[in-house]
Amino acid sequence: MRDHRTTWFIHFFLPILISILLLFLIFFKIFLPTMQSVMLEKQKSHVKQMVQSALSILENYEKQVQSGEYTREEAKGMAIEVIGNIRYGENHDEYFWITTTRPDMIYHPYQKNLNGMYVGEYEDPSGKRLFNEMTTIAKTDGQGFVRYMWQKRELTGESFEKISYVALFEPWDWIIGTGIYLDEFEIANEEIKDKILYITAIILFIMILLLGFTSVKTLKLEEERFSIQSEEKKTKFLFRGIFNNTFQFMGILDPSGTVLQANSKSLDLIGKNERDVIGKKFWETPWWSQSTEEMEKVKTAIQKANRGETVRFNTFHNNADGALVQVDFSITPILDEKGAILYILPEGRDITKLKAAEKELKRINLELEKQVEERSGKMEEFLVNLEGTQQQLIQSEKMAALGRLVAGVAHEINTPLGISVTAASYLDDRTRRIQKMLQEDNLTEEEFNSYLETTVESSAMILTNLERAASQIKVFKQVAVDQSDEGIRRFILKSYIQEVIKSLHPELKKKPCLINVNCPEELEITTYPGTISQIISNLIMNSIKHGFKNRDSGTISIDCKRKGNHILMNYSDNGQGVNEESAGKLFEPFYTTARGEGGTGLGLHIVYNLVNQKLKGNITINTQMESGLGFLIDFPVE
Repeated sequence: MRDHRTTWFIHFFLPILISILLLFLIFFKIFLPTMQSVMLEKQKSHVKQMVQSALSILENYEKQVQSGEYTREEAKGMAIEVIGNIRYGENHDEYFWITTTRPDMIYHPYQKNLNGMYVGEYEDPSGKRLFNEMTTIAKTDGQGFVRYMWQKRELTGESFEKISYVALFEPWDWIIGTGIYLDEFEIANEEIKDKILYITAIILFIMILLLGFTSVKTLKLEEERFSIQSEEKKTKFLFRGIFNNTFQFMGILDPSGTVLQANSKSLDLIGKNERDVIGKKFWETPWWSQSTEEMEKVKTAIQKANRGETVRFNTFHNNADGALVQVDFSITPILDEKGAILYILPEGRDITKLKAAEKELKRINLELEKQVEERSGKMEEFLVNLEGTQQQLIQSEKMAALGRLVAGVAHEINTPLGISVTAASYLDDRTRRIQKMLQEDNLTEEEFNSYLETTVESSAMILTNLERAASQIKVFKQVAVDQSDEGIRRFILKSYIQEVIKSLHPELKKKPCLINVNCPEELEITTYPGTISQIISNLIMNSIKHGFKNRDSGTISIDCKRKGNHILMNYSDNGQGVNEESAGKLFEPFYTTARGEGGTGLGLHIVYNLVNQKLKGNITINTQMESGLGFLIDFPVE
């Protein structure tokens, strides 16, 4: 930056400074002296004109003398009076004097003591006999200027340099003259000079301000230019670096297709240097010499680029070693801000390895597809077998549940049937005894009445226990049929849940539980009752086996309500519950927390499938419970 400012000072500020100094030099050494000389000549010309005017007055009087209007003496007197009263100059203090060629002073307005005297020997303070010199000039040349020292009217004791113009009027032998004091001229010159200097100072000040402003602006512009040039250099360096170090083949063409630049990568491809391609038509360069068809394709592409199109195609080149290289090639127009074509950019990318890799990848994909297809067939076969196995296990679980129901019901009806058989046997025995006594005619009234009482008691006992057994069989029949039948029917939900619970009485006797069913009495629905039975049974058995595992008893709540055409069932127990990890796996098949205690891990999985697949509903674990385990079931009904 310092070198840049030094250069700016030398090339811009120093010439301006020298110009100002030269301006001052010209002003003081040439312009001012010239101006003073011109002004002096102007004053001298003015003095000369005044003398010429006075001569005109004398000539006029001479004409009047010649015409006889005046005598010469009268004309001279009137002329002296007229000329003597003439004053001119800025202060009207300049005057005329008149002498003869002798020289005698005829008239002087202020040095009246000289009037009528011979002044040929009169000297100024420098010793010059000025009137003799005036006379000599007038006689010799008729007129001319004279320099001398003369005192001013108001300063009688001091003399100043004066320049006067004198002229001879031959008819009267007079010399008339007038002049100016050079010091007054110099004072006027100084005033003019001061004014000029003042104006010049103002102009110079303005110039300095303008120069300063211009210098600052110029310096900023220079710095910006320098910065721009630096950036341009960096940009050019960056461009060359990218241009020559990119992995792509690149070049720059003019709109006609002539090669302006080509990067190192593209030249290395064909083993050439810049002088082999620069200035040639792109399609005539060695890149395309292997095929006239490719040359025409490139030529056409450049024509399209000149219409603003970008052209891209795959092509082949022979590299410096003669090997065939596949290239992804494009030609792109570069436009200015008005949309005119500035340059054309050809680019190429070696895709030989890429294409080989794509080919190899395609081969590998085909092999993989074949392997996947083979393994997919095996997997499908495995899944079919697995699904079949799963269905068998589920069916086995259902049959096991049905078997448990049969065993429980058999146990439940065994007692009332046994009591009924015992009562019937006892009644049969008494009846035979009464029959024998009647045949033997030994029957007493007391015996007969006792028999009748026994008959009534036994009949009542038999009837009660048979009704009890019939009730158990009816429940078993309904639940068993529902669990084995897949049909839909209409039923009252609360009473059906209670029947399912009755069917589980044998299991509930092993683990006494309080089961609360909170459901509207008249809530009637149409759905799969067998599915509801299996769901309720499996949930209750899950609570008994796992929830109340280490407890003597427990409480189960089944809350049901209708919401639109959906049933919302909230099942919960106050058992030991499960941890978070187990909660996430409860519905998975074969997952159980009692693996070594006879648990199959299918109970809740069956419940999940029944709710989601059979009832088209949804079941989730109730995460809002503080203890125990709960399930939220939502399923549609008709």
